[in-house]
Amino acid sequence: MSPDPWHIRVDHMLEAVERIETAVRDMDFDAFAASPLAQDAVFWNFHVLGEAVRHVPDHVRQRHPDVPWLMIRSLRNVIVHHYEGIKLDLIWGAILELPHLKLYLESLRDS
Repeated sequence: MSPDPWHIRVDHMLEAVERIETAVRDMDFDAFAASPLAQDAVFWNFHVLGEAVRHVPDHVRQRHPDVPWLMIRSLRNVIVHHYEGIKLDLIWGAILELPHLKLYLESLRDS
């Protein structure tokens, strides 16, 4: 039996989190702010996270309110539609929250 499509989206989200973590490994905020390449990788993968959230059904999101579904989607919207106004300190704050998100997503995937 193949997995539900939303489980695949959770896998995509976990992969995006891991790619962000890899892109900023051993970086502090100043190094991130000075690296357009790292920023591009992070922005793209936050975009992927936000797109994947859109495909997780409402009933799943409602059963797992600890996952910041709206924040993930909103961050994607900012990156895509307001790219000229992206505040790197806000992106860095989101990066720092990724370990928590990863735990939530892993438990969701394994449920």
